[in-house]
Amino acid sequence: DQSALAQLLAAPHRSAANVARDGYRHPLEVLSFFGVRDDSSVVEILPGSGGFNPSLEPQRTLQGELGIELAGDGGRAALSLYRSAVSNGLVQREEPTLPGRFSFVNAAQVALAGAEAEAAARIGRWLTLTGSLTLTRHRYLQFPTDSTPLDGRFVPGLPRVAAYALASFGRVVGPFRGPLLDLEVVSQGRMYADDANSAFAPGWTQLHARAGWRARRITVFGGVRNATDAHVVGSVNVNGALRRFFEPAPGRTWYVGIETRIE
Repeated sequence: DQSALAQLLAAPHRSAANVARDGYRHPLEVLSFFGVRDDSSVVEILPGSGGFNPSLEPQRTLQGELGIELAGDGGRAALSLYRSAVSNGLVQREEPTLPGRFSFVNAAQVALAGAEAEAAARIGRWLTLTGSLTLTRHRYLQFPTDSTPLDGRFVPGLPRVAAYALASFGRVVGPFRGPLLDLEVVSQGRMYADDANSAFAPGWTQLHARAGWRARRITVFGGVRNATDAHVVGSVNVNGALRRFFEPAPGRTWYVGIETRIE
């Protein structure tokens, strides 16, 4: 009976901030969908603060971007700049009395700015060069917390610098049979793992190489990833429970393969 649920939703114990979100969350429809009735008993496992936040509001972003691109027969180049202002930013907050239990709150005012440059060029009939560079500056302008304010801290999970370069050797014009060689360099700067910037993944650089031979329909190849066996953080779990932020990436890895084309 939706009328009985509607009366419960209008009960005086609900805060004004909670009621204001009804137009976005549609609680009556959600309760009806799950078959909850006015005489139902709903059990919460491990009750406590955190978890569901009934007063959550939408995050709002105002963004601007400017870019330019030049292209010709021998290659292309592009540059883009962006800036964003985020209000009511959604961030995770850990419950002080229940470590590992998080909820989302509207706590942050964030300024995001960055630049990205990329270029590609073909040199003769055999060599292609590609590269990109990304610079970011993402900061919390305001981020009140129950303990130390985080104003001015960097937004975690985003590297300040990222770079990529690829040199490909192999005929790029017309039918081709013969050797192939790819040399690839990937680099990433420091990445913070939590809102307080108390932990970070250090910057790293990896070298990948691949060589092969292309016939008419078949390409045989082999290569190595992370040729220098660099120690790299593979992924960052932002604000991870119990400070479990990092997962390792594989070390030096060799591989071989064969590829066929059906025309």
